[in-house]
This record gives sequence, C-alpha cells and structure tokens, in this order.
Amino acid sequence: MENRHGLCAAIHRSQSIAQDEPAVALAQIDEHRQLHEAKITTVGGDKAYHQKKFVAGCRQRAVAPHVACKREITVTGLDGAQPAAAATA
Repeated sequence: MENRHGLCAAIHRSQSIAQDEPAVALAQIDEHRQLHEAKITTVGGDKAYHQKKFVAGCRQRAVAPHVACKREITVTGLDGAQPAAAATA
C-alpha cells in the first residue's frame, strides 16, 4: 500500500506456510523496482515484520524499515526504534 496517496501498489497471494509475509514483502520491493523503476526508500510494517531477516533485507536494498516493535525484543538495524508505550513513558 502506498501511504501518501492511499493507492494499492501491489497485491500478492502466497502460501503462508511456504513463505512468510516479510519474505513476500522483500520480493514485492524487488519486483516493484524492476517493473516500475521505482525508487523505494522506506517501507512500513506491523509487528510481523519486526524480524532480523526483514530488517537486514531492507538494509541490503537501501530501504529504511519502519515497523511496529515487539516489546522486549531487540532487532539489530532498527535505529532507535522503540515501542510506542516506551516512547511515551
């Protein structure tokens, strides 16, 4: 989903057992860049994307991940990211 204008940028159906959501999202970033020559610099995600392999995949692609953090879990590469509850305390 493209946030600035609320447009659906890509729809993909996959077997959730064979491929997890973060892996599919990284593949969609690659596909979108190839098909549309898009310059993707940031990507957002819910708590399911708070994983080392997703963050590392984003960093390899020069994409800044903005994901909802899981409490008490630290993921290398999420620069200064913290749960909203911790930020307001």
